[in-house]
Amino acid sequence: MVERPAHRLKAAEPCPFCGYLATRHFPLDGDEVKPGDVSICFNCTWPSIFDENRRLRRSTREERDHLAQDPRVRAVVIRLLSHHGRAPLLSKN
Repeated sequence: MVERPAHRLKAAEPCPFCGYLATRHFPLDGDEVKPGDVSICFNCTWPSIFDENRRLRRSTREERDHLAQDPRVRAVVIRLLSHHGRAPLLSKN
């Protein structure tokens, strides 16, 4: 996986799963946050999606199932879990 630089968000964005305030975003594609971009929470490692207003929303179960197949997303989650020294949760509604 190619390391991409972090980009500062214009305003801290709370994770819709755990409330952790994100101040940076590591885009999988491109340089700027755009609607539909995925954000993996540094704290809980659950994927959220940037909406049309560039605010985070909860990913749906279908989106999470699809993202679980993306090797870029898997690499980020594995790296975060390794950093935190814990295993992933299996499901979250």
